[in-house]
Amino acid sequence: KIKAAYIAAGYNEAQLIDFSYNGGTVSETGEWIPNPYGCTDTDRPSAQNLAPLETMLRDYRAKHPQAHFTLIGHSLGGYLAFLEAERESRRSEGDRLGIDTVITLAAPLKGVSADKKIALDVAVPCDKTYAAAAEIVADKERPDIAALRAGQVEAMRAAGIRLATLGNNGDCLYNLPRCTQGIFSIIDDSPTQYIENADLVKRYEIQSASVFLSHFAIFVYPQALIDLIAFAGAP
Repeated sequence: KIKAAYIAAGYNEAQLIDFSYNGGTVSETGEWIPNPYGCTDTDRPSAQNLAPLETMLRDYRAKHPQAHFTLIGHSLGGYLAFLEAERESRRSEGDRLGIDTVITLAAPLKGVSADKKIALDVAVPCDKTYAAAAEIVADKERPDIAALRAGQVEAMRAAGIRLATLGNNGDCLYNLPRCTQGIFSIIDDSPTQYIENADLVKRYEIQSASVFLSHFAIFVYPQALIDLIAFAGAP
């Protein structure tokens, strides 16, 4: 749905490249070729998850020196996209990867409470060590996380990087009682999806009877697609 919206807005398919947690290659002709990956491949600390992204961005730019990137990430992917943009803001001009815009969708930007393990166990049916989640839980426990993220946004803005944080307050992975009639008593972490001083902040109320599907509902929500494309701008 997101790719179709971009194509309808005038982008061509070659401009819409997929990140893989398992890396990939950039061909001699400059084609971005991501490797397949599975659930367990995401289960690593952020530095390990960002390494293949940075390698591929550099390799792609070596073939396309004028390329600039908009990173769009959902959930953990959005969290990683934000961290990569923050890294980009600290790079010297000659070492920049060309990241101009970041759009996060239902991403735990200010962490989540440890009780989200319940929701993850329900929604993600694979063996997990929670290496990635441990870092995000630690973020939520930091008393200065809101100030830290606000400062990082300002540093990104100073480096010319725009940020949009789009979230769904009806996302059951953040607030499981919404979908379970209160069977589970867990903390509502919906506010962690947003950084208030981002260039665009959109809070949607998308309801779903499914714990799992509620986390992906933002992909097909018409207004979210409109806002996402508008923020990214013309190709």
